[in-house]
Amino acid sequence: MFENTEIIPELLDYLSIGVFYSDSEDNCVYVNKEWLSISGLTKEESLGKGWHKVVHKDDLEYVIKYSLVLKNDFKPIDIFYRILKPSGELRYVNVKSKVIFYSNGKVKFFIGSIFDITKITEAENSLQNTKDYLELLLKTTNDGFCEIDLNTNEVEYSTRFAKML
Repeated sequence: MFENTEIIPELLDYLSIGVFYSDSEDNCVYVNKEWLSISGLTKEESLGKGWHKVVHKDDLEYVIKYSLVLKNDFKPIDIFYRILKPSGELRYVNVKSKVIFYSNGKVKFFIGSIFDITKITEAENSLQNTKDYLELLLKTTNDGFCEIDLNTNEVEYSTRFAKML
C-alpha cells in the first residue's frame, strides 16, 4: 500500500489516538506521540514493560490479566483502566489490542490503540452524582414532587406526592 514505509511513523504521529505495538513476547517496541501525551512517559520509558509504571496500581493486575488473554488466547481486547502520569495527573483510558500473525500462523506482533476518555468519564461521574443527589432529594423532601419523562412516559414521584394522591 505504501511504497515508502518511512511515512508510516509520521502518519501514526499525526493521529489523535495513541498507537502502540509490541513484539511476540508482549514487550512494547513502538508508541506514537499521542501515546506519549496520554502516558506522560518518554519513548524510552514506554518500551519493554516500562509502560506498566503508569498503569494505576489498582488496575495493573487487571491490565496484565487481559494482556495475557491477548498473548495466550489471541482474543482481541477492549478494556478500560486508569493511568497515573508521572506528573500525578489521573487519566482514564480505553485500550484496544489484537494479534497480527505471520502467514505460517505464528504471532508476529500485537497492535493497539489507546484513547483518553477522561473527559467522558468525568462527565458520566458528574451526571451520576447529580442523579444520585436528585433521587435522594426526591425521597426525602416534604414537598410533593412528580416527574414525567415525555419520551418514555415513565413517572417518578416523591413519597409526599404519593400521599397527596
